[in-house]
Amino acid sequence: MNKIMNQFFAFLILCISLPMTVGAQCPTLTQCCLPNGDFAQASCIGSGSFLPASLGIPNSNCVPFWTATHGGPGVYTISNPSNYARLTSQSSSQIGPTSEGIRTNFNFIQNTKYEITFKMRCHDPFNQILAHNPGTLSVRAMNNGPSAYLDGFGNLSWEMPPLPAQNQLITSISTNALPYTLKNWETITVNYTPTASYNQLWFYLNSISSGISVLVIDDVSIKIAPPTSQFHMQTSSNPAGTPTTQFTTCQRIFLNGLASVNDQNHYIDVWKKATGSGNPFVWAGNYGATGWTATPAGVVDITNAMDNTFDAGYDYRIKMATQNTCTGWVESTVDISVVAGVPPPNPVTQIEGNTPGLATTILQECDGVYLVETYESTHGNNYTQYFVDLWERDYALGGQFQWIGQIGGNGWTPGIMPARLNIKSIFNGQGIYFIPGKEYQVKLALANSCSSWVPYISKFRIINCTQPLQKSTNENDPDSIHSDESGKLTVSPNPAENTITLSADGFEKTLILNSLGQTVISNNDGSSLIDISMLPSGFYLVVATAPNGKQQQTTFIKD
Repeated sequence: MNKIMNQFFAFLILCISLPMTVGAQCPTLTQCCLPNGDFAQASCIGSGSFLPASLGIPNSNCVPFWTATHGGPGVYTISNPSNYARLTSQSSSQIGPTSEGIRTNFNFIQNTKYEITFKMRCHDPFNQILAHNPGTLSVRAMNNGPSAYLDGFGNLSWEMPPLPAQNQLITSISTNALPYTLKNWETITVNYTPTASYNQLWFYLNSISSGISVLVIDDVSIKIAPPTSQFHMQTSSNPAGTPTTQFTTCQRIFLNGLASVNDQNHYIDVWKKATGSGNPFVWAGNYGATGWTATPAGVVDITNAMDNTFDAGYDYRIKMATQNTCTGWVESTVDISVVAGVPPPNPVTQIEGNTPGLATTILQECDGVYLVETYESTHGNNYTQYFVDLWERDYALGGQFQWIGQIGGNGWTPGIMPARLNIKSIFNGQGIYFIPGKEYQVKLALANSCSSWVPYISKFRIINCTQPLQKSTNENDPDSIHSDESGKLTVSPNPAENTITLSADGFEKTLILNSLGQTVISNNDGSSLIDISMLPSGFYLVVATAPNGKQQQTTFIKD
């Protein structure tokens, strides 16, 4: 990062670190400071130290920001100004099990990682209790937990109030485990990421069955944990974009910093060197005007926001630092390369029937129709999507082609086109049929991110099928169509007025199309008798389809 940024970091870290040194320097509750966590503002000893003013007990406000949750915890002084909080748990035949606990307000934000630190010891320097029974210190986050309260006789209650749910547990420590039973203070540091938002921090000593357990704590602090700076580069603004380290000059470059944790601010700059030069990276610019952005790192379009361009033949080092209001900056780095973008090939196509590799411009209505792109076989598949649409006109009359359909929702299909694209099957599935006497043109375009597309046009026309449609003379063959002796589908009468009868049977679907190629009647029951009384006068095409997909076509005139 540049010099100005480093100076800014140093000043920011200095400002942030000051409130966390001692409690007296943290007069207000913040996300990176726990006020009076060292209990330095205590001036009294006894159970009243932690009790809220609402109980009417003297000296109830001598420890700011802390209150009792149960029992009568107190603040004790070893030597001025070293104070600590003392919690006990005991059980006797007179009062039964008792416990003490304290809490303070702190806003835990859901899914934010915190670092909680405190000192503890089980050897009480005030009362010098040398022997005690084991207890358990429980540290938890909670919402609106109860304070100490008076029982029905006006006495301070030692009963344990309702405890937080287990998923609110920050840590649990046995007071009988070394080294806490020794006279030395031990520092405990715990990382905690709440699954919900809470507003309190609790320390309490569990009730025991007999004897007494003693615990003293001091120097409690909370801060948002340092951020984890992590990112990758991608070509998409989609949060789930695929990571990559190689880009073309035609592509936009996005930084995806969503994997970073605990970041509240981020800084991005870019370094550059010629690919393969062996030279060190040289600073080339930063994101935005200053590189600094006061938001968490998300998905950032650095192509549009950088103050430099990403040129072919260069490697780039992307540096991102993340920071939050409690800790300094954490940096991470990703190297990428940029190459010249290659335009997609200009497609060269041919139309084929049932014979692969045999180009044709005349097809029978019973032939398959395949679109084959021949350029890519020798020049590579340098495209990421293809476009196909279909146009039609009357072959004898000529005139302008009229658009009748396309493949895909908007004509574009992602990926590489199949070696032989069966356009007859695709368009038939859309209700578009290739009709004798019509001429068609198919437009194909290939595209990638580097250039606009240029379509290539293939033309072909359809003639009547010259071979009998029947596949077999076996009456039991479900794929055969049985017609008259000539083997050709006919309509009678022709011209017709109310009904027509087809000469063939055994087909499963019949379509009648008008002169515009629009389907006006569709029968799926295999009937050879069709009612045409509702049709207006004119010229019509009949298409009969067998179970195996083979078709016969003929025409008639409606009076």
